[in-house]
Amino acid sequence: GWTFATVGRVDEGIQEFTAAIDRDPTYAAAYGNRGVAYMLQKKYNKALDDLNSAVRLAPEDRNAFYNLAALHTLRQEFDLAIDALDQALKRGFNNYESLRRDADLEGLRRQPEFRRLLERHKISL
Repeated sequence: GWTFATVGRVDEGIQEFTAAIDRDPTYAAAYGNRGVAYMLQKKYNKALDDLNSAVRLAPEDRNAFYNLAALHTLRQEFDLAIDALDQALKRGFNNYESLRRDADLEGLRRQPEFRRLLERHKISL
């Protein structure tokens, strides 16, 4: 699915992720990946459904929580974004370059809670 999505064929990527979910409805990564693909299309309600499914199916998946934080940021739901990012960090998310530069987190980085969250996790950007 990502092969399609990374070359701008997001619809085909979504079809691949959907086929994987149809074959295995417990495939958390497929939900997470399809959720991110929906984010690329700005279909935020569908993205939210899929990312919530990914988190429910794989509650230790730090990347699913990170992507959920990004989605909540895009929706300007900063409290929910902070909560999701906190969960990602508690689970070991350590891609600090993404925290520093991911355009999806731009609005969150301007929130005072973002700095406090990083301080709680002893992260310096």
